[in-house]
Amino acid sequence: MATTRAAPAASSAPATSPTQAPAAVVARPRLRESLSILRLVDYRWLLIGNAMTFAGFQVRQMAQAWLVLEQTESALYSGLVNAMPGIAIICLSLFAGTLSDRMERWRII
Repeated sequence: MATTRAAPAASSAPATSPTQAPAAVVARPRLRESLSILRLVDYRWLLIGNAMTFAGFQVRQMAQAWLVLEQTESALYSGLVNAMPGIAIICLSLFAGTLSDRMERWRII
């Protein structure tokens, strides 16, 4: 009497080779590993300094727009004062990008 073997049931997990780790293990680094850069004192000072610089820039923008609004009583002028730095950055970055593409890299540095 011949015995028949049933085919193995298909599993929903993807097949992996012995040298390949499952996708769930490699998915994301841990939070502790991601924040390990904060162990460096110099980096913490850099991060704090950048945060303070950004906060100071935002306060200056607000005070400048408020001053223009108080003096002119025009929301249009206040908006233009806030828009000018962005417009200048866009125009200068387009020019600088074109110039940097045409010049040799060692001259720029």
